[in-house]
Order: sequence, then structure tokens, then C-alpha cells
Amino acid sequence: AEKRYSLAPVTEKLMQDLDAPLEVTLYLDGDLNPGFFRLRQATVDLFEELAARSSSSLRLRSVNPSQAEDSEQRSARHLELSERGLTPTAVYERDKEGKAIRNLVFPWVEIAYKGKKIPVSLLKNIRTYSGEENLNASIESLEFEITDALRRLSQKGIPKIAFLEGHGEYSEAETYDISKTLSRYFQIDR
Repeated sequence: AEKRYSLAPVTEKLMQDLDAPLEVTLYLDGDLNPGFFRLRQATVDLFEELAARSSSSLRLRSVNPSQAEDSEQRSARHLELSERGLTPTAVYERDKEGKAIRNLVFPWVEIAYKGKKIPVSLLKNIRTYSGEENLNASIESLEFEITDALRRLSQKGIPKIAFLEGHGEYSEAETYDISKTLSRYFQIDR
């Protein structure tokens, strides 16, 4: 009734317009606390819903970046993911004996479509929010983040936008923020 668990019509249309398989790798896996487990489950549920609406196949694969035979192999995998821009989040908890433990969690998915690949952060990090509030905000914005990545991957051509100069318009420094934001979707010229 609240359309809380429904996909937006724009998302459904985007999924129907896909003409090649989607490969999704979910790195949020392994020994997760309840908050990150909820985020993981919400992500899996969203991709299942997207797969049901897609005109082509969608394959979701879960990878636990911390699963390794030894600490050296685990460190190498963590470093490789970090170099690709998938930065981990440190989670501090207490074990059954009360000792503080630190786990690295990778709240990321990588979506591949027609030879292009985009990493998508699943975790919002709003400084004024508590950890639980950030997780809730992350779950609420999942559809937007995934749809945004799919839109960028499936975009046929890159439209161009030009900022005029020399007639009293804003300078390049004054339009830097909007230029940077728009550059995700457009080619920006002056």
C-alpha cells in the first residue's frame, strides 16, 4: 500500500530495456553483524526483484573477500579490491569473551554489462548519523544507487553539455561542483 517494497516504474522500464545479461558480484558476505546482514539481505532481495523484471538474465554471485587460506592471501585480496576503489569498512565488535575484534566488511557490488563494469557502494556514510541510521539510509537508497549504475552502464551515447563563457556567466571554479556531478552522465565542455 505504501509502495515501500515496490520498484519504481522507471526502474522497471530500465530493466525491460536491457538487451544483454547482467553479471553482479556482491562482496558483502561472510561473518556479518545483524545490521550488515540486513543490508546484504535487502540487496539480494532487490536483485531478485530486478531479475524478475529484466528482459535478459541477471546473475548474482556472492564473494566473501575475507575468506582465504591464510592471512597473506586475505590481505592480497583486500588490497586488490581497495586498488579497484572498493574500500572496506572496519566494524568493531566484542566477541563472547568480551574481547574487541575488528572485521573488515566490503559493502560493495560490481555490476557488469556489455563489457563495462561499475562498482556501487551499498553503504551510505553520513557523518551525523549513527551506524544504525547509516545502515537504514543505505537500505532506503539501494534502488536508486543500483538503478543509477544500470543507467550509466546501459547508456548508448554520452550526451554533451557545454558551459558558456565570456558573457558574465559563472567561471569554471564556480561551476566545478555541478560540472563534476554532471560528468557522471554527460561529457562536459566549456
